[in-house]
Amino acid sequence: MVKYTREEVSIFEEKSKNSKVTLVVPKNTKISALDMEDDWDKVSYTYKWKGRLFRK
Repeated sequence: MVKYTREEVSIFEEKSKNSKVTLVVPKNTKISALDMEDDWDKVSYTYKWKGRLFRK
């Protein structure tokens, strides 16, 4: 398992009324937001990174 220091990663947080998603990725990694809508409660998938879908 590769370990990173705090300076080497980006932290993304998404919050809604009922949940919070925290995604930590190395800074040189490209991530793409999927299905982003204005209404956070309608978003089924937040980020796809290395084949994994991070749900809200």
